[in-house]
Amino acid sequence: MTGAMRDTRTEPAGRGPAPSSAGDLDDAVLLDRLRRGDGAAWETLWQRHYPWLRSWAASTLRSDEDGEDVASETMLRTLVRFTAHPAPASLRAYLRTAAGNLVVDTVRGRVQRREIAERQAGDARIGGDEASDLLPEERRAVARALREMPDRQRYVLVRLVVDGLTVSEVAEEIAVTPNAASQLAFRARGTLRRLLGSLLAA
Repeated sequence: MTGAMRDTRTEPAGRGPAPSSAGDLDDAVLLDRLRRGDGAAWETLWQRHYPWLRSWAASTLRSDEDGEDVASETMLRTLVRFTAHPAPASLRAYLRTAAGNLVVDTVRGRVQRREIAERQAGDARIGGDEASDLLPEERRAVARALREMPDRQRYVLVRLVVDGLTVSEVAEEIAVTPNAASQLAFRARGTLRRLLGSLLAA
């Protein structure tokens, strides 16, 4: 055999640069993938936009909890919508507008929720008929704990426990999904237990 052997290996036909990860793609491409059922696109869009949306809403409402609710609801509604509809020119601008509408609804609802909850809190009837078995100091602790709870949590708890509404009915009142209302009620009960524990131990 004469001459040096030459490497005759070639790249497979049509092979190009490695595809970009989902995190490197712009929103329009991810939304297109979302419409085609790509779960990774949903996750990437959520991770990209939820943090800044939550921060903005929390700052605007001066409430981390309300900010989380607004951001979660905005992201959920938006991503569900664009699994079936064409993408907007700017997803960020769309999210900001959608979140802004929910912020307005939240602010408008605060006064109404506060009036209802404070009227019910004055009665200290969080346990219905069982409240009649509470000692005077326990009734005062319940009333104070309700006043110190975040407005949104207090409203949901009172409407569920005192007024007897269902989760779906409360969810409709505060313009969130039933799942979001259930999570809010769970947090509200935890907050009430913590506040009562502190007040009764004092």
